[in-house]
Amino acid sequence: AFVGIDVTGADLGVTKTVNDPSPSEGDTIVYTVTVTNGGPDDATAVQVTDQLPPGVTWVSDDSGGDYAPVTGKWTVGSLSNGGTSTLRITAVVDIGTVGSIITNTATVTESDQNDPNPDNDSDSADIVVQGADLRIVKTVDVSEPGEGDTIVYSVIVINGGPDDTTGVEVTDQLPTGVTWASDDSGGAYDLGTGIWAIGDLANSDVVVLEITATVDIGTTGSTITNDAAITASDQDDPDTGNNSAFAAIRVTGADLDVTKTVDNANPSEGDSIVYTVSVTNGGPDDTTAVQVTDQLPAGITWASDDSGGDYVPGTGIWSVGDLDNAATVTIHVTATVDAGTTGDTITNTATITASGQNDPNPDNDTDSADILIAGTDLGVVKTVDNPEPVEGETIVYTLIVANHGPDDATGVEVTDQLPSEVTWVSDDSGGDYVPGTGVWTIGDLTRGTLGLLHITATVNLGTGGAVIVNTATITALDQNDPNPDNDSDSAGSIVTGVDLAVTKTVDDANPSEGDSIVYSLTVTNGGPDDATGVAITDQLPTGVTWASDDSGGSYDPGTGVWSIGDLANANSTTIHVTATVDAGTTGDTITNTATVTALDQIDPNPDNDADSADIVIAGADLEIIKTVDSTTPIEGDTIVYTVIVANHGPDNATGVEVTDQLPSEVTWVSDDSGGNYDPDTGLWSVGDVDRGQLVLLNITATVNSGTTGTQIINTATITALDQNDPNPDNDTDSAGSVVTGADLTVTKSVDNPNPGEGDTIVYTVHVTNGGPGNTTGVEVTDQLPTGVTW
Repeated sequence: AFVGIDVTGADLGVTKTVNDPSPSEGDTIVYTVTVTNGGPDDATAVQVTDQLPPGVTWVSDDSGGDYAPVTGKWTVGSLSNGGTSTLRITAVVDIGTVGSIITNTATVTESDQNDPNPDNDSDSADIVVQGADLRIVKTVDVSEPGEGDTIVYSVIVINGGPDDTTGVEVTDQLPTGVTWASDDSGGAYDLGTGIWAIGDLANSDVVVLEITATVDIGTTGSTITNDAAITASDQDDPDTGNNSAFAAIRVTGADLDVTKTVDNANPSEGDSIVYTVSVTNGGPDDTTAVQVTDQLPAGITWASDDSGGDYVPGTGIWSVGDLDNAATVTIHVTATVDAGTTGDTITNTATITASGQNDPNPDNDTDSADILIAGTDLGVVKTVDNPEPVEGETIVYTLIVANHGPDDATGVEVTDQLPSEVTWVSDDSGGDYVPGTGVWTIGDLTRGTLGLLHITATVNLGTGGAVIVNTATITALDQNDPNPDNDSDSAGSIVTGVDLAVTKTVDDANPSEGDSIVYSLTVTNGGPDDATGVAITDQLPTGVTWASDDSGGSYDPGTGVWSIGDLANANSTTIHVTATVDAGTTGDTITNTATVTALDQIDPNPDNDADSADIVIAGADLEIIKTVDSTTPIEGDTIVYTVIVANHGPDNATGVEVTDQLPSEVTWVSDDSGGNYDPDTGLWSVGDVDRGQLVLLNITATVNSGTTGTQIINTATITALDQNDPNPDNDTDSAGSVVTGADLTVTKSVDNPNPGEGDTIVYTVHVTNGGPGNTTGVEVTDQLPTGVTW
């Protein structure tokens, strides 16, 4: 017989792990706790205690509330045979634990069943907190350098452990105010980024970097801080408070500042002005041996100063001496404005030329004071709206007068006499411009203002090609004008167009009927432009007939049109037209006119577009007038023949001869020709007889005996003349006389030719008129002789 017992129990086993056994301070780690029931029975009321040790701090877990972080108790509950339950606890490695070994233990602390194997009821997981305490130290060899000095920065990095470290980098970006010169890193320092790549640094090791730099100009008075910081390491640094350091420098010097002013910025010639020069030490340090140079410029003359002898006018040097930080010294220099400087801008400059200390700011080491000598700079600008007008066009001149100062102007007058090629039409001066004199009375003109005048004018005819220059000049001003170069200005125009000029001549202005004459027609382009489409009409007038021309066919005798076409500027072309003087034209004046009748361009001067040539058909119409003073002379009478030669023109007559042969019934006695009449030939050499002139010849003759009853005809005829006489009908004339008388015959008889004394005798007187004319007033004288008594 036996007695059996069934031994019960549940073999609970705990395992504990950590995901990162070598964390750094601040890292998050995860503990994993696993409980396994090795049987043989199920387990109930299982509880595991995992109290987190100092050095780590609970963050979270995945127990769903079964784990109590404060007590560390994890209530697992029931766990079947072979079953497993896992808890994950997330924690953070506490600061200050670098180098520590932190053990976290999990233990089965409760179960309803007996645990036959307590050896596996507990398990631990260790972490060793990693880190290297890097520390940096920064120094500079000169704490108060001056501008331009060389300084050396030392950067010291110490690994305070407990671990070695790798991937160490320090950033030391040089600050503004200093400039890198060199370093002893062997290339490990990058100037551009400021990174010093140290790399590995064993526990307790020390490395040093020396950077040589130059203090920049313009930094005096500045405090320049150079920061260095550990910016990279593969290990945790448990103390970042010593991971940066700095070294500061203060740049020493004395910032001297000069100011220069003048009490009157617009003096006149001869005025007294006072320059004030002040020097201020802007620090930060005191300075010594300060010297300012203020050489007075040309245009002003030194009169006095209040430096007590520290200022030398000849050199312009003012010896200031010592000047403490923030102190100011001042000098007043009195000067006189020289003659001849009106309108000048005179700059007086004061400059610090010596100092015992560095001056970090040279920009304020000099200052100037300008004076503008009172006056008024007037400037004239003259323009024209059309630089290439044609004759007869209207153009507008614009005249601008600007007052450039420095002063206002009064009494301003400008003379703008229009040139002879244009004629004034109007202006917008409101009467201030007088075209006759060209004077524009502006009066007052404030500084910076403009006076404006528009003059409208017409380009005169006959100016084609002319360069028209219109000049405006300031001719009156109450103030001095320092810049006469701009007191006058001109505006030019060139007159464009095509000035065709026609000239017409004839080779013989006094031809005779039937003569051949040659007309010459010349067309000249006086420019200034080329001409196209030129045609001239030269219709031959009545009285002449076309015979030929040398135009090569460009002249049409029927229409009189001469088609020229193109004619360049300054060129001429000529045609010769041969014509015959028609019969019946003697004495006529025949006018042949040529006229421009076609042209593509504008001809600004039509007055010369036509020309004429006159011919007067040569001839002198001489007329003979012959008279006698007695038409009924008697034998033996003296009679006077008068011969008149009249020239009715149209020409003067030359080589005139008249033949007046006295008839046989009369005998030449005398004449008043002065020898020009030859009685033998009857030729009277008249010579010249001007048109409208009368020439007179008186011939005295005696009526010959035996001519009573005879009709005497005396004829005068023009027998020579150098000119054509268009009217021969009046070239001869006669004067007639009839010799009158009565042939009285007296017969006397006595009835007794032998009477005796006392006898009566009868005388018979018989008077007979034998003619041919009757007679009156006949008297016979018969005086009885002595011896007879009536």
